[in-house]
Amino acid sequence: ITGLYADVAHMYNTTVPRVERAIRHAVEVAWLHGNYKFLEELFQSSVNPDIGRPSNSQFIARLYFYLDERAFFAYTVSMDKKGEFRMKVLLICGSPHEHGCTYTALSEMQTVFEAEGVESEIIWLGKDAISGCLGCGGCKGTARCVIDDIVNRIIEKAEEADGFVFGTPVHYAGASGAITSCLDRVFYAGKRGGKNPFYLKPGCVVVSARRAGTTATFDQLMKYLTISEMPVVSSRYWNMVHGNTPEEVMQDKEGLQTMRMLARNMVWLLRCKEAGAKAGVPMPEQEVYTPTNFIR
Repeated sequence: ITGLYADVAHMYNTTVPRVERAIRHAVEVAWLHGNYKFLEELFQSSVNPDIGRPSNSQFIARLYFYLDERAFFAYTVSMDKKGEFRMKVLLICGSPHEHGCTYTALSEMQTVFEAEGVESEIIWLGKDAISGCLGCGGCKGTARCVIDDIVNRIIEKAEEADGFVFGTPVHYAGASGAITSCLDRVFYAGKRGGKNPFYLKPGCVVVSARRAGTTATFDQLMKYLTISEMPVVSSRYWNMVHGNTPEEVMQDKEGLQTMRMLARNMVWLLRCKEAGAKAGVPMPEQEVYTPTNFIR
């Protein structure tokens, strides 16, 4: 919090001690003479002025989480200009073939989305080389990568999307190089602007293979979802199709059925979020991130 004092002091051409005293006075006045109902909601407990006010850092942290919680709520439930709820699912195709086997699986899901009235868009990563993360830190505060390519376009679309499907073929028992490089940067840079564009937005992974390597690839891409607080959508089997050509994939009846059920489950979860928003269900309480390593 001392960094905050210094920033405020610099902004208003004053000193750090003066900023600290002013905030301490404001917290004390709010604690003794403020709206008790709001303070109880803010601290999620009974407020008793006799037991002493919270410290500056405690008060600011709780207020930050209170405001951030509501901002995230609006951020994770999309509405149109009329205030009506809308839903859009972004499907990322990580195959070097624009209309290959992975696209065939994603198209099967897109058919369901259209039938359910959910807008969807398939984004093909293309054949151009996609750089991996440079580790330069240039995305801090901007939520955009310094390499201005399809990664930034996906981040922009992700901020407006409600659900995600990440599709890839199997290359040597792993995800394609294109989608790996892309998602490394999308998920890292996307969160560096202060808000995670994937936070509490449902997501799933789809894998296409001729024969093997599907479960290893599936596990690899799932790591992006589960480190980003995304509700994971599942189907009645692991999300994969088999075939060496789109025509062969179309013969994988169970695989295609898995795709359709996956899409329906995605729609159901999106509608649950919509119902929760209408009912005023609060967002999960947040905590200050505590990074830890094992070097002593």
